[in-house]
Amino acid sequence: MSKQAAEERARNSGILGILNKQASKMTSIFGREMALGNDPEDALGNLIGAQIGEATGIGGLALVGTGWGGSGTGENTLGIGNLATIGSLGHGPGGRNDYGRAVGLIDRPKRIIVPEVIPGVASVHGMLDKEIIRRIVHLHMNEVKYCYDQELVKKPALAGRISVQFAISPVGQVLTSVMQSTTMENARVENCVVNAVRRWEFPKPTGGGVVIVLYPFSFTSPTS
Repeated sequence: MSKQAAEERARNSGILGILNKQASKMTSIFGREMALGNDPEDALGNLIGAQIGEATGIGGLALVGTGWGGSGTGENTLGIGNLATIGSLGHGPGGRNDYGRAVGLIDRPKRIIVPEVIPGVASVHGMLDKEIIRRIVHLHMNEVKYCYDQELVKKPALAGRISVQFAISPVGQVLTSVMQSTTMENARVENCVVNAVRRWEFPKPTGGGVVIVLYPFSFTSPTS
């Protein structure tokens, strides 16, 4: 067998032979044709471009563009191009800084709103320090919140402001507790709070005497 015939046989046998037979069906990934045919949804996608190296945008590798390459076009997916994890944060809707710009946006956690009972500033007449009264009231805030939570289950939009007036005796016990004003429009919550305050105990006022306190409470719900 001559040298030329041996070379020809080598080119047309084994792996080289298979590649030569399929050469007309395959294109370069750096050319202008699809890597595996003309179907843009094949396994590798649109890995083509006009320049050697990364070809960005439509028609190229699309690592930061909108083509069928690296970032993909599937809706509601993360996508490499829109996940700004290197450098500054991406820009979310409305100019917000988020981890991403559009499809696949990882937004900041939404703030969860929970029911709250917020004590206001007391009005005190008598010889008992306002700060001492505030501390005692805060110790009993769970009782006030319990009154609110019981009705909030039935009425999710329930909200308002209650002001309770109570009198502290010379020995620190609550003599009377009454509703001074309310926007709550819920007798169960109002009566429950008034009765709770009546059970509280305070330090003895300085020098004896009765202390009159007006204490406001604000109630807010997630739907109010």
